[in-house]
Amino acid sequence: MGAGGHCSPRPLLGQAGSDGITLQAALEKIGLVMEPKEIKVPAIVVDTATAEFTSNVPDIAKRLPPLPPPQFEVAVLKPSPPEATQLRAQLRPTGQVDISAAPLNRIMALAWNLPNGDDITQFVVAPKWVETFRIDVTARAFADTNPANNAQADEDFARLMLRSLLIEKFQIKWHMEDRPLTGFTIVADSPKMAKGDPAKRTRCFEGLPPGSPAAAKPPQFPRLVTCENVSMQQFGQLLPQIAGGYTRVTALDKTGLPGGFDFTLNFSPIEQVLGSRPEAGAANAGGAALDPTGALSLQEAVRRQLGLKLEDARLPAPVLVIDSIRETPLDN
Repeated sequence: MGAGGHCSPRPLLGQAGSDGITLQAALEKIGLVMEPKEIKVPAIVVDTATAEFTSNVPDIAKRLPPLPPPQFEVAVLKPSPPEATQLRAQLRPTGQVDISAAPLNRIMALAWNLPNGDDITQFVVAPKWVETFRIDVTARAFADTNPANNAQADEDFARLMLRSLLIEKFQIKWHMEDRPLTGFTIVADSPKMAKGDPAKRTRCFEGLPPGSPAAAKPPQFPRLVTCENVSMQQFGQLLPQIAGGYTRVTALDKTGLPGGFDFTLNFSPIEQVLGSRPEAGAANAGGAALDPTGALSLQEAVRRQLGLKLEDARLPAPVLVIDSIRETPLDN
């Protein structure tokens, strides 16, 4: 930015921390002010669409052969030193990857974009040793080392490059398959949700809608999510993102409710719910509530606030299966 002002690229603000300079702050230094205002801009309006799509032509593979897997410009992968215990795994928006002391199965989950929590072994089926074999990875997607020029690098692209690196270094043979995992079905109880405006975009986001009269009031529970014009099928698909601690699997819609809905969901993180329960074997006198600290579980919040039920179920979910793998990586 000219006239003595400069700002940090938006994707790099999080990395810059207190040294980051927003565009608004940079403009203020040269006597300009940015004010929020609604303006008209060109937009594509989809009048009708269906979730289903037509099948590909039979010879699509010949017409459009797959592209070669993306590769890092520079990459070094090696076993972590025995004394290294501090795990770090970062996919930077600049196309750089920094990983240290990370168990191999967790890096696989990162590369294949799978759930990476305590239940990781359900989603990465591999030899037992990958859970404890730690690796370091330093890689860069571009020859240009100026992060400002690479600020828009796509995280999914970085995952694909990391996947290619793992496959090459460990000579991995793999496949994906659906396996039954613990999840939820969504059932209509006494629905309390408002019908969504079909003209609005479908989305879920943190917090209350802008301009909401209750926006200044803090939520009763830590997690607050607003959804607009979201169908029950879409809600099921979004549930692992909204409440990942409760489920890693897409929920199955069995409500039979058509169209989209507007609603706000306020609940407690799973850690707070589990931490508020009595110790195993403790007396539950008179059927006292299992959440003495006032935590509200996702299931109970969905029942009270939306008039729906989340019922436990075994549902198919994609799982990475490692067919073969080297126990030591190839040299760089």
